[in-house]
Amino acid sequence: MRIYYLYLNILPLLTTLIEANDSDNSRKPDTSTNYSSLNSSFSVGQISTLNSSETKKEGSGLNNNVFIYQKLFTHQRGLQKEAINSLLQMPAVNQYKFVKSTMDEIFKVLEGARTNLTKWGHLPDDSFPVNETVRNSVSKILENTALFGDLMLKLPDISHELYDRQNERKIMIEWCIYFCRQSGMFDKIHLKLLDTLSQELELVDRDPKYFNPYRKISKEPPKEEIQKPKTKQKKKGPKLSQV
Repeated sequence: MRIYYLYLNILPLLTTLIEANDSDNSRKPDTSTNYSSLNSSFSVGQISTLNSSETKKEGSGLNNNVFIYQKLFTHQRGLQKEAINSLLQMPAVNQYKFVKSTMDEIFKVLEGARTNLTKWGHLPDDSFPVNETVRNSVSKILENTALFGDLMLKLPDISHELYDRQNERKIMIEWCIYFCRQSGMFDKIHLKLLDTLSQELELVDRDPKYFNPYRKISKEPPKEEIQKPKTKQKKKGPKLSQV
């Protein structure tokens, strides 16, 4: 029976992270394969057709494609979060290597996907694409934007260091956040992720109560108030003349 194909090759990454911790950090994970392990098959857009009986159960046509995509997307996101949580248990040096290699690949994939969508004339608020090439590009935008959000919110100190001074990355992420919102593919949980990410990146005004508990380095440490020495005020009044 042909069904929607989905497989996220995330287990190698999880195994590497867990073994690295269990061995008291005696060996470092292979950071060269981190992104491919986390996201190589992370393209829900590679969808094969459902057989007729399966289609009748869930509906048919475009709505069915969207339903299946969102269901599988949610499942994959759960696996990604497990990997990120395991990463949080690792030493800082290994975290930095992982985040750097992963973020480099994320932006490489995003750039390629945006180029393809521009070529095909697909707009953010267009309906879910039927064309496989366009669908794969849409998938990459949605999936990698969410993954970037995980890194930025869960590992903010490292992620900001790799992001804040890169204007091209800022332009790309702002566009991706807009695309994801307009696509209509994100559920309430992931729309909330976009809102929180936008505040973290200060793309919008932060809520007065906004606080990222994972951030260890304060962006703008409070300045100590310099107390100026008080000057004695001269009392005004009649002066005594010297005799």
